[in-house]
Amino acid sequence: MDRLNDFQDRIDKHKVNQKKYQAKSDVISWIRTGCAILLLVCVYFLFKLDFDWKVFLAMGVIVSVFIFLVKQHQKIKYQLYLYTSLIKINEEEIMKLEGNLERIPSIAGHDDKLHFYTSDLDIFGAHSLFTLLNRAETMGGKTLLASWLKKASSKQEILARQKGVEELSGLTDWRQEFQAHGQQIRTFKNHDENRGIYSLLLWAGDVLKIRYHLLVSILIKAIPAALILVIALCFIRDVSFKYTIPFIIANGIILKIYSSLINKTKMETGKAASILGVYKNLFKSLEAQHFHSDILARQKKDIVSGDSVVSSNISQLEEILFKLEATYNPYFAIVGNYFLLWDMHALFALNKWKGLHGPNISKWTNAIHHIESISSLAGTMYANPDWVFPAISDEKFVLTSLELGHPLIRRGKRVSNNFSMTHASDVYIITGSNMSGKSTFLRTLGINSVMAFAGAPVCARSMEVSIFNLFTSMRTNDSLEEDTSSFYAELKRLKQLIDFSNTGNTTFYMLDEILKGTNSKDRHEGTKALIKQLMNQNNFGIISTHDLELGNMENQYPEKIKNYSFNSYMEQGRLVFDYTIRDGVCKSFNASDLMKQIGIRMDSL
Repeated sequence: MDRLNDFQDRIDKHKVNQKKYQAKSDVISWIRTGCAILLLVCVYFLFKLDFDWKVFLAMGVIVSVFIFLVKQHQKIKYQLYLYTSLIKINEEEIMKLEGNLERIPSIAGHDDKLHFYTSDLDIFGAHSLFTLLNRAETMGGKTLLASWLKKASSKQEILARQKGVEELSGLTDWRQEFQAHGQQIRTFKNHDENRGIYSLLLWAGDVLKIRYHLLVSILIKAIPAALILVIALCFIRDVSFKYTIPFIIANGIILKIYSSLINKTKMETGKAASILGVYKNLFKSLEAQHFHSDILARQKKDIVSGDSVVSSNISQLEEILFKLEATYNPYFAIVGNYFLLWDMHALFALNKWKGLHGPNISKWTNAIHHIESISSLAGTMYANPDWVFPAISDEKFVLTSLELGHPLIRRGKRVSNNFSMTHASDVYIITGSNMSGKSTFLRTLGINSVMAFAGAPVCARSMEVSIFNLFTSMRTNDSLEEDTSSFYAELKRLKQLIDFSNTGNTTFYMLDEILKGTNSKDRHEGTKALIKQLMNQNNFGIISTHDLELGNMENQYPEKIKNYSFNSYMEQGRLVFDYTIRDGVCKSFNASDLMKQIGIRMDSL
């Protein structure tokens, strides 16, 4: 199925709805403007007709219509936002299929040079596996997905994720709408969102300690009730208003005592609620969807349990916050606080809400982050229907595949290969000419293994893989900061592999053109010694090299070492690569041919 056309059709459909809702929004804006003008006209006639009740009635109707239109306009604007986001989502899907990953938002701070493989395999960065896979919008969802790409999960967890991914891949409309709700988070900068979530969790766990809680809870109800009764008597029985003064003073004293706590609560709650408000629509979307797979149903259960529904709980919180914010209006603050102790009632209501629901906020947000991460992998599966879930082997040393390709190379340019390794301590030596595809092949094996361990589909016709630790040495660079040459940096990297293998951990290593910083003799002897050492450890792996003599080791250790190669050939005077792996040592090297093609005369000596 041509997903490019599918995503383009979705863009076209959403643009039609976007225009429709934009037109509705414009109409309501004009009607609201008309209501405002009519209200001004009514004010004019109110004075002209000596406060006629009919004018008051007309003004009431106009205000009611205006409030209704404001609410409708908010709904329409959110629908307009959703369709705009859905257009952006499908545009990004097309970019991914076309290999234009640099223009898509990614994640920073996860490309650790000391990690066993993330830097060498392009797991993070602009043109990276993370950017290809990610459809999460919250920072929590992105961080969780990133953690899945940095370490192999258990077989049980991988298989559970595969079930969830398979289910969500068939729910494209829901999945994209869920992502569109989450795109509200893009209005925050990453560090602001992180701070907001951190503040939210701190706020949730901080149930307020209100001094004299029981006494004050009685007073804030009794004093305003008594004050209202006295005011009523003032109108009904002609009681003097001076009797209201003690009650107003009592309210003022209570407000003064708790003013710092009220102000602190308003400030902290506003920050936390701005993030939680974005999550509300994600919760509502998740609550409305039924899931079959255990992993998705489990996450939904964390936000819908019995009579407790997260979106309803957040709506209650929003009502409390609305009451707190109402006293930002100085006129309402005087009446609301000095007559009704409005802020104190909101403070107690907020404290009760936090006591009931605060400890659960971490669980709620984690559920959203898990669904986002699984949805990311599901989006990848939908966009690439020819990719498959790998089988997870119970054996310790298995890596077999048919038509395995690199997911970051766009379809049409991608060349796939078959490959199989199934024995402990096996070493595959891959020789090949420059630019023939050795390094890309190693990265293809590595990046698909990372995808398999995360629970994602892989870029292959079939794949079976055991769970192992992945280790690479491909891009060792010098470090001016650490006063380290590239050669010494590479030695440190190899020592890291040897030390880790000695711990007994099952390891699959991929070493690309190692010991580049020394002469050919030392390089040959050093690589040969390393191979012998690795052959006796709890691992298996691949070493790519230009050193054809290393291929002779297969004759010495036929049960442990096998040669493969990538080759090039001349066609009509041009150097051609087929990027296909073959048995045996490389038969063609192309350095001189490449130098001739750029104009270096090889006969000049």
